[in-house]
Amino acid sequence: MVSYPTRLCFIIAVCALLVIVQLVLFQHNDSLGHHRRRLLPDRLYQKYYTRVKANTEIVPRDETLGRDEHLSTCWNDKVFANLHEKDPIRRKKYERYFLGHAPLTDGISGYQESPGFFTITGDKVNLMYSDWTGKNFGGLNHYGFTALSLWNSTFTLTKNSQPSSCMVCKPPNTSKLHGGPKYVLTDGGEYVSFVGWMWGHYGHSTHDNLPWFAYVHEMGVRNDQVKFILLDTMHAKEILTTLDPDLAANRVVWVQKDEFVQVQNGGSITTIQHMKHRNDDPRFMDFLRSWSARARDRSSRRNKVIYYDRRNPFDTMNQRYMRPDIEEQLFQKIKEGLKKFHRTEELVTFNGLVKDDDNDGELRRMTVEEQFELFKDATTIIGPHGSGLSGNLLWTNPSPKSCADRVKVLEFIGDTKTSKNTSPMGNGEYISHWEYLRGWPFDYHHILYEPESTQTGLVVNLDRVEEALEAMWAPAPKEEDVPSIKWDLKSQHMVVVLESKRQK
Repeated sequence: MVSYPTRLCFIIAVCALLVIVQLVLFQHNDSLGHHRRRLLPDRLYQKYYTRVKANTEIVPRDETLGRDEHLSTCWNDKVFANLHEKDPIRRKKYERYFLGHAPLTDGISGYQESPGFFTITGDKVNLMYSDWTGKNFGGLNHYGFTALSLWNSTFTLTKNSQPSSCMVCKPPNTSKLHGGPKYVLTDGGEYVSFVGWMWGHYGHSTHDNLPWFAYVHEMGVRNDQVKFILLDTMHAKEILTTLDPDLAANRVVWVQKDEFVQVQNGGSITTIQHMKHRNDDPRFMDFLRSWSARARDRSSRRNKVIYYDRRNPFDTMNQRYMRPDIEEQLFQKIKEGLKKFHRTEELVTFNGLVKDDDNDGELRRMTVEEQFELFKDATTIIGPHGSGLSGNLLWTNPSPKSCADRVKVLEFIGDTKTSKNTSPMGNGEYISHWEYLRGWPFDYHHILYEPESTQTGLVVNLDRVEEALEAMWAPAPKEEDVPSIKWDLKSQHMVVVLESKRQK
């Protein structure tokens, strides 16, 4: 019989070997620019495209969406963004963090664990959304989560139910059932339900929930007759109306928390089979890209450079403001860059507020539609991490025609030297949604805050800003120069080099 210490050593050795293999794969997969971006494994792509094509017979689909062959030289699902930082120690820590938190998706994550769907049927199928007050399997409270109660006369979906379970599902609160259902749907139709982390919150609903919801819409809905039962909270209805006006108006039953809904006459309700906390798989962006590209006109005038300053007293809780003197110089650097590289876009400052002409010019919150109209015209978006930046990125072009047409993003974030003063609520370093935003075709860049930064006085190195602007806006390399990403053994991080075709 093998002793416990021996087994433990064997397990540790196997884990160490797996880590080494991953690092070796990472180092030897450094010429990512020469690999086609494989968003969808071939078998699943065929399943996806066949299902999507059958779902809509009227609206033509772009068969290249999800393949993106024309972006294969510049969009490679890199583990980390383009970091502009000279300190080799800060660079190495940044790269190690994202290597651990955003593994290469080809063969490691992606659709291999795509969830299935659970459908409950019966003469009376019942649903209710409510506050989640329980804990997850790690013993942590589900902050910001909504609970789903889904049941019929013989089965109730919970986190421990069989044959299917749902991490944020629970039995209904019987005290809320008195008086019968608020909504009785007698059409015997097919319905879909959905819950997500901070559903309705502006930023988290867009970058956390929309790709997840798009997966449900694209893969879990058989035809355009299927309807949704969704929670109408915060910005949820407004966001979905902006994304797909027809669906939000005609195919959704909007309900409030603790409202009892009943589908009668042999109808059904479908939900994700194993709902989890959030979906941070970048490849799920493909479903959102496909859906959003056909749901409404996404044509862009490409005439805006947007600077996000976060000075919004209604929504930002006095956090992560640039120091005024730095922000003034930063603005000047952007103007100089526009002039230097002959850019004709308008520089716009965005903080989520706009003057209300109907109320003596007083400031009001911008509608979701107004933010969509602004960000879809952007060529470049610059600013500190926050929902006003990442929450609006998915309004940009989902399928650029070329590498040069990709929207450029320059995001300021904290690291181990600055995290307590610069991260949201002081809760961690390298807070960015890049891990899954990389599933959208961005030219994405990061600059780390300087150590003297505070929550209300953020500082960035202006030389790094100038370097980033040049990387984003300078003319593309000559045709004979091909950018290649390589692992530099001496510095132990990835570097971009130009290899000349003429020398080969």
